[in-house]
Amino acid sequence: MLSKKNHGFSLVELSIVLVIVSLLATAVMGGTKLLRTARLSTVIKEVTGIKAAVDAFTTKYSSLPGDFDGAGGLWSDCTSGNGNGNGQINHTPEFEGGLAFAHMYYADILTQAPVRATDARDIPNQFCAHGHYLPSLARSIVYAIDGLDRVSGQTVPAAAFGTTDLRKAFIITMGIDTAGAVEWNENALSPKDSFFIDRKIDDGVYNNGHIAGHEGDA
Repeated sequence: MLSKKNHGFSLVELSIVLVIVSLLATAVMGGTKLLRTARLSTVIKEVTGIKAAVDAFTTKYSSLPGDFDGAGGLWSDCTSGNGNGNGQINHTPEFEGGLAFAHMYYADILTQAPVRATDARDIPNQFCAHGHYLPSLARSIVYAIDGLDRVSGQTVPAAAFGTTDLRKAFIITMGIDTAGAVEWNENALSPKDSFFIDRKIDDGVYNNGHIAGHEGDA
């Protein structure tokens, strides 16, 4: 009886397998990098769009969104949604940054209503209320607007935003946790992602220039 010998892979066959695995790994890594770059490019575009919306509102109403004290007189839903009109976006006592997106929504500058902080998947029944801006639930990126008065209690100096003028507003990028609630920073962008954005549209230094990051909430 003839017996068959079990042959292993030849060197050529192993080489072909390794080449195929290497090509697949390269393709996966390249695809992941492209997806990350596309996502961060979208974030840059959205931040730029929010800044343009703030500028457009300020030009139209001679007031920063959120600080606008004439909202109740223009929009019936905003009778309790006025800012104090002092020329600044104050964190306390009015929390005017929370009203900023509502004011821009009612002014038809932004097309999306703000979402709740407790559940970013839920649009408040009262649109002219404190909220955040969520362009896409799929990306889990949420934006907030705040005033430079808030910076003084945190680890990033006001000068990191290129100004110490309290009339200026800055945009905060946050994330959404598994329960749908808005979380500060850790679920939004990794340090590497934040550096990518800073390098693309600022100076690449986390606590300097017009874009800055900080850890935690104060």
